[in-house]
Amino acid sequence: MAVKGLDIRPISLQPQVLFGTVASAKLHVTGSAAAPSVELTTVPSHLYYVPKGFSRTFVLTGGNVSLKKNIATMHDLTGSLGRGVFVLNGTAHLTGPDAASDLKLAARNLDMSNVK
Repeated sequence: MAVKGLDIRPISLQPQVLFGTVASAKLHVTGSAAAPSVELTTVPSHLYYVPKGFSRTFVLTGGNVSLKKNIATMHDLTGSLGRGVFVLNGTAHLTGPDAASDLKLAARNLDMSNVK
């Protein structure tokens, strides 16, 4: 689905799975119809995320996630994996030759035994 008039394509996280609800979202579009620039900032409520190659679901419940171009920035992103909880901060380049991450994770009671 595209936003009519600007023909903005949805962000593809496939083959990852991301679904659920956000408490708030702010979309900022600049540029022209031919070359739009999109920035999205969200506060998760209950987002469910299964990264590529994982068999378990991360539940994201708070904090902030910003997407600008191909960079995701997490600030106090809270969530759970099984019975454990975590807080994540940092940035991740989602595509391209700079597809790298600089993340800080604080966690308690995470069972990482079957996380690949």
